[in-house]
Amino acid sequence: MNRYVAETTAEVAEGGLDWKINNFMDLKDTVIRSPSFEVASHMWHFQMKPSTEAGYFAGYLWWEGASGTVDASYSFEFGSTRLIESSGVKQFKSGSATERNWGYGKIMTVQSMLGALQDGALLVKINVRVLGGAVRSNIVSFDLAAGTWSS
Repeated sequence: MNRYVAETTAEVAEGGLDWKINNFMDLKDTVIRSPSFEVASHMWHFQMKPSTEAGYFAGYLWWEGASGTVDASYSFEFGSTRLIESSGVKQFKSGSATERNWGYGKIMTVQSMLGALQDGALLVKINVRVLGGAVRSNIVSFDLAAGTWSS
């Protein structure tokens, strides 16, 4: 008997934060953390800081979960100049800091970031798509000898 997946569905929840950082030039040399926001009953925040490589900013999406894992994809937009998207779904895990966040060590150059300012403020749009709970599958079996399907 062979087993086939006949149907697979997954729920996806999407949400995010429009974050306005006033007086960005005064803060550009420090770690900047967004307010926490909720998507699919999970709390998140975005963090920016000067990169370890001169001339760049680093940016990371942090999951604030205490235990377990969550699968999500994300995108970031700075002013109207740049959209950055994750390459597929990432797994966020409780535990060490490196497992709780995903992002980029060189998300944008300082020059580009300064060009995105409007009246000294930087608008950051953070979008998170969370793959919901369990993936539900309808597993059926096909008996090759009998030529019949069963659930």
